[in-house]
Amino acid sequence: MTELRQKMIRAMDLKNLSPDTERTYLAAVTGLAKHYRQSPEIITDQMIEDYLLYLKNEKGNAPASCCIALTGLRFFYSNILDKQISVGFRLTKKPRKLARPSRVLPLRSSESGRASIEGNRSSF
Repeated sequence: MTELRQKMIRAMDLKNLSPDTERTYLAAVTGLAKHYRQSPEIITDQMIEDYLLYLKNEKGNAPASCCIALTGLRFFYSNILDKQISVGFRLTKKPRKLARPSRVLPLRSSESGRASIEGNRSSF
């Protein structure tokens, strides 16, 4: 086990992260290092962005999965290497607004519907 991996495991243990989170964060850093066949210490911000795009576009990972990988990489770089990484794009989808209803029911219809519901409640 490498020294960086041991430091990361120790830092995650001190932060009391769940075992699943620890496994996911380690997988993110390991995947990055294997992708470039280099130590994470010498990987640049541009390379991290390219790796995230590779995960999203070529491997077909969902945006949420890429976001989890980014969070694991941020944890590693900020807590182990004392380096802040900056990624210049959003990986998550923008929230969609709900469609406005095209027709509003008249007040009388909803009152009669409420009365029938209240009538059904009394039968319990």
